[in-house]
Amino acid sequence: MPVFLDSGSNHSLGMDLSLLALEGLNADTSPTRDILESAALSIHTQPQLNIFLGEGGPRNFTQTTAPTASEIFDIPFQGSAGCIKFTTADERTGGISGQVKPKLFLGENTSIQDQKEIEVWGEYTLTAPDVIAFVAGKVSRKPRRLMNELDDVLHEFLGKVKQHETERIAKQRELKEQIRSVITLRKRRE
Repeated sequence: MPVFLDSGSNHSLGMDLSLLALEGLNADTSPTRDILESAALSIHTQPQLNIFLGEGGPRNFTQTTAPTASEIFDIPFQGSAGCIKFTTADERTGGISGQVKPKLFLGENTSIQDQKEIEVWGEYTLTAPDVIAFVAGKVSRKPRRLMNELDDVLHEFLGKVKQHETERIAKQRELKEQIRSVITLRKRRE
């Protein structure tokens, strides 16, 4: 199962990774590479199931994967199958991150329903290992070993980025024109 940090520079884990990187271990993270790899995996495995360990940052990071593909690179995305959220920050405790249900980027043909969203209320370092072990014990399919093929998945994704470049550039031009029109209209009103 691919695991991504929402921000290595925003957590104590980032402090530890900085030491490991200086000691010569390949432990340095790249936010840009993480976004590209997670977007590539989102397209490759769609519709995917997301697992949030914590709120706020992890959820925000996950919500950038599909929009990176569809909104930035103009690659069609079917949607997410749902999410499992491990949290203590929900509306019962007044946690701001839990006040709004995760609005995963779902594409045009998919909508999130309550049964597609599972919330495990508890400290995820205690609850996630048990839930993941339980689910892994119930699954009878062969593991996909996605991390073993990540380089190929990323290469395929970058090919799709190139394939959709013409549409993306046209949309960027259209957006620039719309912005110019809004600025011109605003100046006239002033």
